[in-house]
Amino acid sequence: MTNWCGQPLANQASITVDFSYQLQNEQHYLVMDVASPFYNDPPAPDCPAGQSCQNLWNYEVVEVFFLGRNNNYLEVELCPTAVIRSSDKLPSVLGHEKPGKSSIHGIFHGQYLILMLSNYRKPFKDGLQLQFKAKIDGDRWLGKAWIPLEYLPPDVNFINGYAIHGSDDDRQYQAAYPADQKQCQEPDFHRLEFFKEIDLQSIIPHRLDKASSHWQ
Repeated sequence: MTNWCGQPLANQASITVDFSYQLQNEQHYLVMDVASPFYNDPPAPDCPAGQSCQNLWNYEVVEVFFLGRNNNYLEVELCPTAVIRSSDKLPSVLGHEKPGKSSIHGIFHGQYLILMLSNYRKPFKDGLQLQFKAKIDGDRWLGKAWIPLEYLPPDVNFINGYAIHGSDDDRQYQAAYPADQKQCQEPDFHRLEFFKEIDLQSIIPHRLDKASSHWQ
């Protein structure tokens, strides 16, 4: 990744996002595996752990946007941290906490946000549910999200990925496919013209050209 304007990042560890297909209980999923540095800045959002959280882009997140036909696109935001409250019903986690680690290591249950949009910055559906698990180990976090295939826009064939962390003047906006430097102003992850092609059909044995009920 680079910053939003395409400039190299100084002393930044890599972020990887991998995709695979999974059939689970007769449900088809695009599985998204994230490995990213953990900055713990800003602090965790005050939302229930393991649940959808509004305005998640104001926190530490990794985001992926999936673009299909007619400029329909899906926004997936994943946050590694959460305020754990006694009333939270927590999902199972990735792996097991390592003995002898401090509270900043081991298991956390982050939040997510799913938005469906039609054309530039026009969301028409949010609050969708998602299976998401996160684990923090020192200065790295791992996340796994199971995205139902019906969430993907029909003919999904373009993508972009982003990461955000830091507070105030130290806020950083990173992009897999950044803006053209001549058009680089305030970060705007909804600039669809900068997305690049992706062939998800090559890993998913299920047609991706039909619109599910979410998109009709």
